[in-house]
Amino acid sequence: MDIYRKQGQVDDLLSILDNPVIGINSDIAKRENYFIQVKLKLLEQRQDWRSIYDFCFSSLEALQNAKETLTESTPLDLIWADDRMIWILLAKSVANTGEYW
Repeated sequence: MDIYRKQGQVDDLLSILDNPVIGINSDIAKRENYFIQVKLKLLEQRQDWRSIYDFCFSSLEALQNAKETLTESTPLDLIWADDRMIWILLAKSVANTGEYW
């Protein structure tokens, strides 16, 4: 990750993080909070507020849907979606795009 970042290959790194085989949602990364934070930090550096909004909103929406249908309070595979960073960046993206749910 650091190699891509230091070489300025942000697009390549984001592509890897979004890759269904090796990216965030793959069996390899398993939605590890570290990878999610890297993606969100990169998007914030690029000021890609629309992508941040879409990612954060869909994450929170999935978490809410899971909480409504399951007996456990927060499903383990979505524990990362309850992170403070998701909420902060969602608020920033709304402020920068005017988008709201």
